[in-house]
Amino acid sequence: MTIYYQFSGPSDETNGFDPLTLKYLIKDNQKSKNVLVIASDLDDFETTDFYFKQNLPWFDKFIPSGFNIELIDSRINKKQAQILLEKADCIHLMGGYTEKQTELLEHFKITKESFRNAKVVFGTSAGAMALGPLLMGTNDKTKVLEGMNCVEGIIWPHYQASDDKEIKELLPLFKTMLAIADDTGIRYENNKAEFINTGYKIYK
Repeated sequence: MTIYYQFSGPSDETNGFDPLTLKYLIKDNQKSKNVLVIASDLDDFETTDFYFKQNLPWFDKFIPSGFNIELIDSRINKKQAQILLEKADCIHLMGGYTEKQTELLEHFKITKESFRNAKVVFGTSAGAMALGPLLMGTNDKTKVLEGMNCVEGIIWPHYQASDDKEIKELLPLFKTMLAIADDTGIRYENNKAEFINTGYKIYK
């Protein structure tokens, strides 16, 4: 059974996840050997490579030593992507623009079924949003996009109290919204959701 996480993202991207989040990730990845990062843009290689390199130390903190790490974007073909998905133990969906994220997922035909062999799948920011049933556009938040429906959470990442008014205005489109601040996340196991840290607010 795959364990899913929706994260806003670390408040300090250089150092990575906070101690409590790391505790969960270490426990869930004890047997992970193959790590797969799914980019949030098919063709923006410069941005993808920058964050891929910056975030590499994250995995050293919760994946056992000697792991292998791969990346999916348009520099590989669809067949290669499917092979990587099939053998991945831990999968990270990167943050970015939601419109570009969903475009990449559709291009490679990545769905919930694609994660059937993974022990852990986690998304940060736009990647976390894509794991839910619906997500909002980045440039136009009234644009409703279809997610992969891996988990039930429709999230608003990088939450701050000043976002309240805008979130409430969007509720007629999304019915419910889980607003999560940086260093806060949601862990799903056997369809049971558990919040990690306290920076969240539920809107209905």
